[in-house]
Amino acid sequence: MLAAMKLLLLSVAATLGLTSSACSKDVTDDLGKFADRACACTDAECARTVVKDLVTFAKANSSGKGDEKKAGEHAKRLGQCAVKAGLPPSELMEGMRELQKL
Repeated sequence: MLAAMKLLLLSVAATLGLTSSACSKDVTDDLGKFADRACACTDAECARTVVKDLVTFAKANSSGKGDEKKAGEHAKRLGQCAVKAGLPPSELMEGMRELQKL
């Protein structure tokens, strides 16, 4: 599970927060909102929806920029909350594999 969480953090941080283009959108706060949503989930279906929405958001904002440290903190919280809500770690990792493809 620890290795899975590390991969999650790297995937999200690399995909969402970290280009330096001046015209790119800062997505750090958006990632925090996804983490908030995941932490409000009480079942796996809710967490699954949050992960799917995150992947969709990442695809639409692949040139985003942001604070890498904060993005990593948000990603960690998102992953922990999604698993706590009942999302199997394997499903969480599948969503993160989608982010790696971007």
